Amino acid sequence: MRNTAQYILKRLLYMIPMVLVITFLIYGGLELTPGDAISHMIPPDQLANVNPEQLEALRESYGLNDPFLLRYVRWLGNCSTVISAIPLPAACPSRTSCSSSSRPRWSCPWRPWPSPRCWAASWASSVR
Repeated sequence: MRNTAQYILKRLLYMIPMVLVITFLIYGGLELTPGDAISHMIPPDQLANVNPEQLEALRESYGLNDPFLLRYVRWLGNCSTVISAIPLPAACPSRTSCSSSSRPRWSCPWRPWPSPRCWAASWASSVR
């Protein structure tokens, strides 16, 4: 049992730098695409009529003029905030309803299976 726990812990610790490297590469790849978020928010026909000072003010308000690493760290912090704000109990009201064969009442009609958060909540409640 101890070896299994050490193995799982070791794998989880290896996963942290791997996720950081993957997200950094993806964020960097998106940085290399032409344009920025402002040019995608405003339709092209209206973009030609927008004053350059207004575009710069928008870029400054969204933080797009900041250095790449600062924007990446800010984005990573926002991701961790969003992930920690997701309540697991709201996704899975009870363990029995997650494992039932009938469609749960919280699932979408086009997705007849429980959400991954529900699976995680049912697994966490069975481990206790």
